[in-house]
Amino acid sequence: MKALTMTFHSSRNYGAVLQCFALQEVLKHYCQEVETIDFSNELIRSGAIPNSKGLKSIVRRILSIRYKRSINNKKIKFDKFVSDYISLTTHYETIEELRSMPPKADIVFTGSDQVFNPYRRGEEIPVYYLDFPCKYRASYAASFGNSIVPEKQKDLISNYLSRFDSISVREDYGARIVYELIGRKTEISVDPVFLLNKEKWAQLEEPYRGLPENYILIFNLRESDSKFLIGKQLKKKTKLPIVLITGKPNVPYWCDYVLRDVGPKEFLWLIDHCDFFLEDSFHGTAFSIIFEKQFLFCDDYPKSYERGRTLLDKIDLSCAYDIVNWDSNLIKKYDYDAIKKKLEEMILPSINYIEMVIGEVERKSNK
Repeated sequence: MKALTMTFHSSRNYGAVLQCFALQEVLKHYCQEVETIDFSNELIRSGAIPNSKGLKSIVRRILSIRYKRSINNKKIKFDKFVSDYISLTTHYETIEELRSMPPKADIVFTGSDQVFNPYRRGEEIPVYYLDFPCKYRASYAASFGNSIVPEKQKDLISNYLSRFDSISVREDYGARIVYELIGRKTEISVDPVFLLNKEKWAQLEEPYRGLPENYILIFNLRESDSKFLIGKQLKKKTKLPIVLITGKPNVPYWCDYVLRDVGPKEFLWLIDHCDFFLEDSFHGTAFSIIFEKQFLFCDDYPKSYERGRTLLDKIDLSCAYDIVNWDSNLIKKYDYDAIKKKLEEMILPSINYIEMVIGEVERKSNK
């Protein structure tokens, strides 16, 4: 059996490439051949997010000039990771190419990550909703990115969803959206990074040289006042240096190490070896949990924090986003024995869903 995945493997985004790798690895246990559809265009490769405004494009261009060497090194590391660890189909640049010459497979999974985001632009929506010839359409842990589908998009998204043979989403609100739009109950599955254990991820790590043994790590995906306010106070309290992963132009003067060229393997290593982690991304949160770190989820942007908070609520770790009482919450040890039990309860039905879908495809092919 051959399976394909459709997701964001070509953007320079840590969570995107690592979840893509994870789903491929899991599907290899059930299928003789697994590839990711190599769809990308310049917008995706640049890492632009849906609804990004002109100012962000200007900032990105300024950064590309000022930090050209670091940005190029980061690109090289991402490209090497994809080349070494992710099997790809032939390249597609447009939806028309996918429709006229679709890759052959028994099943196509879209996901994980924000493949169902209704705010994506242009032809990205039909691509990630698999609007091209497929024998069997399925999603795995697909995310809508937020809890609201714009009224003007509802008919379009409903039509695409109704064509899926099997649907699984990542968040509870995603299941609600699917039910409201097409009246179908869906599976809720964990992000694929949770389907691989800590030891498997540690095997991928690559050290980032030149750093002290002990440090506070900050991952600056979005501008967040709370993240830096807490970081400054935590540095004063612990006497530990700050290591900052960022692609932003403005950096607080008290950050000791500013890293703009971190690759996916180094990203894993930096999280695994830090003493404390302050972050504002879903996958930053996910790998904090996998590596059993003391961390705070500091995303205070309403359109995105729901994803991370939903995950933390499910494993009874809401204190990890309580930035008001961060001092007492961060210093005390999280109960990872209890957290792992909660995760196992979420992982089992996710694996069962994949096995159910693969079994259904096999039965259809044997008829």
